[in-house]
Amino acid sequence: MVGRDGLVGGCAGFGTKRSTSRALVHIPGQCLWCEVETLTHAIVEYPALRSIVLAHEQALLCHTQQSAACNAVHKLQSRLARHLLRAADLHGRDEFPLTQDHLAEMLGARRTSVTLIASRFQKSGMINYKRGQIKVCNRAKLENAACELPGDKIKLPSDVSQSDPSNLGGGWWLDLVGAHPPSKLFRAAS
Repeated sequence: MVGRDGLVGGCAGFGTKRSTSRALVHIPGQCLWCEVETLTHAIVEYPALRSIVLAHEQALLCHTQQSAACNAVHKLQSRLARHLLRAADLHGRDEFPLTQDHLAEMLGARRTSVTLIASRFQKSGMINYKRGQIKVCNRAKLENAACELPGDKIKLPSDVSQSDPSNLGGGWWLDLVGAHPPSKLFRAAS
């Protein structure tokens, strides 16, 4: 899962010709996008950006591998709790649109099983849900129900950038924005 902390298709900036995956939007929101050539040029011009994109791709791969392991060994209840917490974190809000069909698909489970567990979560006050809308009501309880994987401790590049922009190696983002107004590099999408 990728959200406001991430990047989809970052490897394309390193010259890959084909995507090995596809991206599906399950929670509506806004994003920025750029042409592959623009990203490639920025990665060449700004070594700090190259390091961040590589670190993000590595962390994303690790999260993907750990999610696969989680699906194999943890109970559905723990996986659902973990998935809801991650979705809330990536969305940046405790309330977000997400269907039980999508949850079942992401967790490799039957929709009826997801419905039963979500109902238990709701009765215990962890979440509130109705017709494709989920709200995390008691994060602490949900965290106690969730499985914990070593990959949860991985810091994605956005964790660094949100804490102190000077950690990004010479303020590449400020240089990038100063040299190229965002409207020239990125385009908004919804």
